[in-house]
Amino acid sequence: MAKISEPVAAKPLVDGSTTNLHFHAAVTGLVIQEKLASQSMSGLTPVDITDLTIPLAVNEKLHFKAYLIMTTPSSTDGIRLAVNGPASPTQIVVTIVGWTSQTAIATTGINAYETFQNNTSSNDAAHRVYEVYGLIVNNGNAGTFALRMKGETAGAVVTCHAGSWIQYFKS
Repeated sequence: MAKISEPVAAKPLVDGSTTNLHFHAAVTGLVIQEKLASQSMSGLTPVDITDLTIPLAVNEKLHFKAYLIMTTPSSTDGIRLAVNGPASPTQIVVTIVGWTSQTAIATTGINAYETFQNNTSSNDAAHRVYEVYGLIVNNGNAGTFALRMKGETAGAVVTCHAGSWIQYFKS
């Protein structure tokens, strides 16, 4: 995992200008992590997308956006994405934007871990960006947040390519 940026503490405006943004919680900084090597998997058992996992502390909020470069050998194999994390979160609000063919996308809102976008076809071997973004409000359990991938069928091979990334901050 490569950290492109180190966390930087949020700073209030000091020049007297006005804004409609209000800080209600401490923000630990913006971080970008890049996937350094491509990762392939086959079948229906979901796997964490390596290099893009994030540790979460008790009662921490995670605001994130990920761009995942995905392929599969056949357009008839669906690429399915989800998120996972520490048990019993207070809130999960996630949107997944994924390719359902080489020319069409679908947007899926999810509010539970391991809820996969239900694609039955995909972008084939053409590299396409899938977007996953949202908010996780953790509860009383520390653990690891992970983007997850799996195939639509038992023989489907799904690849998340190097250069994919996740950007996040915690509050």
